[in-house]
Amino acid sequence: MALRQGFWTHHAHQSLPDFHIAMSMLNRHAIQTIALAPLPCTRIAEAEAILLNLWRDLALARQERANATIALLVTADHGTALCRCMNFTLARMALSGMDLSDLSLPPESIPHHE
Repeated sequence: MALRQGFWTHHAHQSLPDFHIAMSMLNRHAIQTIALAPLPCTRIAEAEAILLNLWRDLALARQERANATIALLVTADHGTALCRCMNFTLARMALSGMDLSDLSLPPESIPHHE
């Protein structure tokens, strides 16, 4: 529910189905278990940092870096599909005004959208 609300709040609900498929692929076809921290946790877990980096690399069109990370995360026969799905998610997010390339900026320089 919180995830859906976040996408709706930022007018990015069109990207939610692709995001859901990408995360499901990570869950089902991961080489190793990808452990995410519980919501109330105030620190980013290692796997979360890797995923954030992957989203940023794709948002910045760093395809080689993204492909290398994806190869470490999922089985070889699902890497291309995962990358495509993540790129669809990013394209739809961009259409709604969300730019994940901001993830590479220091927090104080990230533009705040209201």
